[in-house]
Amino acid sequence: MKRLQILEELSPSIRIVAVLLEPDAPFTTVALPELKSAADARGDRLEIYEMRTADRLATSVEAAAKAGATGLMMSRPVSRLQPRPARPAS
Repeated sequence: MKRLQILEELSPSIRIVAVLLEPDAPFTTVALPELKSAADARGDRLEIYEMRTADRLATSVEAAAKAGATGLMMSRPVSRLQPRPARPAS
């Protein structure tokens, strides 16, 4: 997959890549299997983090860093993720 190739060209030492994705996005069903195959072929490990709402970005990045990820890919811009629904007033 081209994204993984570009990431490795920018930083050849990357071996663990965090992938932040929206589970229901077309990217997930179409491109994720290809990304996994490309990572396996390169000897890379993917750490997959599901993000249904933009407020999960910080915790997902923190978890990826704890897992040792030195590269990061996103399936879509954070601005396109749905904000968390407002809680009803008590």
